[in-house]
Amino acid sequence: MATPGRDRRSQDASRPARWPCGAEGDILTIMRWLLVACVLGGCSGGRSGSQTVAPDVDDGSPGPGDGAADGSTGARPVCGGSITPESTCTGVDQLTLSDPQVKNLEGGPISAGQAGTIEILITNGSAQAVAYPCIGFATDDARVSFTGTNPVFTGSFSITPSASLSAKIDAQWKASIPSGTVVHLSAWVDVLHGGCKQGAELHWDVTVR
Repeated sequence: MATPGRDRRSQDASRPARWPCGAEGDILTIMRWLLVACVLGGCSGGRSGSQTVAPDVDDGSPGPGDGAADGSTGARPVCGGSITPESTCTGVDQLTLSDPQVKNLEGGPISAGQAGTIEILITNGSAQAVAYPCIGFATDDARVSFTGTNPVFTGSFSITPSASLSAKIDAQWKASIPSGTVVHLSAWVDVLHGGCKQGAELHWDVTVR
């Protein structure tokens, strides 16, 4: 005949394990914090999640998906193709963009199937010169492509206080664009080999004829 002590141990072993009183709340709290940390930091193999910034946010992103060298979406290109330690972005945030002009090669309004130019003005509103200014261009419409180098170097060694310069890029507008289509364009300020993120941006629309 089994002893009472052994029966009690057998019954205790068959019972499910229980958390100490109040421990359930602590465990739930820890799980909630782990979930929050996972969402904020990303849970893909320990890497932090990244997200492409949209063009209407003035944090250095130039356009929908950031303008690539051909005007499509992708990483924003660096003026001159690469960043060098000698370059400086000092004063870039004091340069402004204005007066965008979109024309066909004859100087008229752009139509589908035409080649044209996009020209924009850059002005130094600060009290110091800014070296080797550039302007980058982007669009959210894959039927519009930029030809030539983008960003465009203005060709000036520096832009002096209160001075203005212009930069121009060639663009091809595909014949498949319906008349009346509104194309969103963006431009941003950089310096040669700078890859500056604090440069001013300008966003505007063009209606295709």
